[in-house]
Amino acid sequence: VGFPWTSITTPLILRFNALKYMSIFFQLVLNLMLFILMALSIMLLYSLLSISVDSRTFELSILRMIGMRTRHLVKMLLLQSCVIYSLPSWLIAVVLSEVAIFYLMHRLDTGYSIAPVISVNGLLRSVAVALVIPSVSILLPIKNALSKNLHDSIDGGGRASETTTLQASSSSTFKLKLTLIASIFIAFGVCVYY
Repeated sequence: VGFPWTSITTPLILRFNALKYMSIFFQLVLNLMLFILMALSIMLLYSLLSISVDSRTFELSILRMIGMRTRHLVKMLLLQSCVIYSLPSWLIAVVLSEVAIFYLMHRLDTGYSIAPVISVNGLLRSVAVALVIPSVSILLPIKNALSKNLHDSIDGGGRASETTTLQASSSSTFKLKLTLIASIFIAFGVCVYY
C-alpha cells in the first residue's frame, strides 16, 4: 500500500542546492541596501523640510493666529512634503525606470517574452514609498513648528538670540583613515542627493 520512497539526484539539482544559500544572502544584502537608502532619504528630506518649516515660522504663526486649526496646518505641511518633494521625484523615477526597462529588454534579447512595462505591484510599491518617506520626514518639523509659542514665533526674537560658537583647535595628529571614510560617505551622500 502506498508508493515506494525514491531519491533522485542529478548534477543540476546538486548545483542548485549549493546556490540556495547564495540567493538568501543576496536577498538579505539587497534588503539591507534598501533599508539604508530609505533611512538616508528620510534624513535628507527631514533636513530639507526642517529648513522649509523653520523659514516659514512667521507665516505659520500668522495662520495660527487668524484661526487655522492644528489639524489643517498639519495637513498643509504634509501635503507640501508629499507634493513638492515626493511627487516630482516619483514621476521622474517611474519614467526613467520605464525607459530603462524598455531599453534593456530590447538590448538584451534573451528569448523570454516579458512585458516591458512596470507591473502594478511595482507601481503600488513605488507609490507607497513615495508617500511614506515624506510623511515620516515631516513629523519632527511639524512638532517643532507647533510647539513654539505663538508670540515668540511672530516676534521672531527666538531666532536672533540663538548663537553658535565655533572653536578652532589645531591637532598635530592627522587621521587619514577617518578623513578617507568621511570623504567616502560625503561622496555617497552627494551622489544620492543629486
